[in-house]
Amino acid sequence: MISMEDVMSVRAVTFILCSVVYFIYAFNIEGYRDIALVQYIYVIYAAMDIAWFFQGMEEFKKLVLRNLLIKVVYLIFIFTCIKSKEDLCLYAFGLAAINLAGAVSMWFYLPKYIGKVAIKELQPWKSMPTIMQLFLPAIAMQVYTILDKTMLGIYTVTDHENGYYEEAEHLVRMCIGIVTAMTAVIVPRMAYVFSKGDEEGVKKYLKKSMRFAWFMGMPVTVGIALISNILVPWFLGDGYEKCIPLMAVFSVLVLVVGFSNVTGASFLVPTGRQNIYTISVVMGAVLNFCLNLILIPRFLSVGATIASITAEASIMLFQLIYIVYKTKIIKWSDCFEGAWRYILASGAMLAAGQLMEYYFLKSNIISTFVEIILCAGVYMGVLAILRDDFAVTTALTLVKRVIHKENK
Repeated sequence: MISMEDVMSVRAVTFILCSVVYFIYAFNIEGYRDIALVQYIYVIYAAMDIAWFFQGMEEFKKLVLRNLLIKVVYLIFIFTCIKSKEDLCLYAFGLAAINLAGAVSMWFYLPKYIGKVAIKELQPWKSMPTIMQLFLPAIAMQVYTILDKTMLGIYTVTDHENGYYEEAEHLVRMCIGIVTAMTAVIVPRMAYVFSKGDEEGVKKYLKKSMRFAWFMGMPVTVGIALISNILVPWFLGDGYEKCIPLMAVFSVLVLVVGFSNVTGASFLVPTGRQNIYTISVVMGAVLNFCLNLILIPRFLSVGATIASITAEASIMLFQLIYIVYKTKIIKWSDCFEGAWRYILASGAMLAAGQLMEYYFLKSNIISTFVEIILCAGVYMGVLAILRDDFAVTTALTLVKRVIHKENK
């Protein structure tokens, strides 16, 4: 088992090495040196972030509160401090500083869990094989995520296409966090039941995670495509009209990434199959690169979007095939349990949303939130009519928790 002390000592060494490399890069870049230096804060953030520790301890309340606060502060900062393109450096600093503050805040809870450790007791290098197994897929994922924007910059004369792609991806990935939230809860529990040899427990959590991916992923996917035409004009402003179709295409990523998080982060990694996870991610990175070469020159940001979705889908499919045919812990039918209800309810939500936009909703912040709330009501209403047990159980659990807190 890897101790937190060993992990943090390895992070300290890698932080120093990365800092040296980053400063060499930052002082040799032309045109954006100030931005590059400001964004060094993200390197510090990566070293300071200990969310993984609280996930392992199943202390999710602290993480949820922190993430919620960060999102609120982020929105307040954007709307109050960013007024024009001259505020770019301030924008970069604000986002980085807010994330760093969130990471630092979690350190105040640590004394309750760990104490002082003598330096001679640290043995970080013994854990390197395990750390490298987790590092390789993470770096492959980062490389092919950044590769899209790099190749867009190579094949386009201006930065416009990169800007469209960046903003559309950013908005969609914010929503992906809603669907992948279950992953943080399932991973430590899955690792625990697997360590106990409880195959039925592993199967139960895997099926539950897939059901959740359908339950949340389907309406969020449809919802992003639905509200993009009223969200983009007021949130991003004039000149970002191309983000509307990009978001509609990118929305598919929500369901795909939701499932690949279940198969990869929630199952393969906690059950000691990191090598399969690594193979799938590297394969996706290679496919993404090849598709970028073909699609970006012809379709620009739309091509990069299609390449990203295809790569993520290939990762998910590879992992699913392995789980179904190799581990045989679930069947194909288990992957689609209850899916027809969520597809039908999302279709009803889509129809209702289009009617709202046609008759009375405009492109502003109030209309956007009104549409989200009403469409969510339609979605849950249809699932209630269809008597979907998962949706009903989830809703009742939330209600009981609210009532319990009020009675305290």
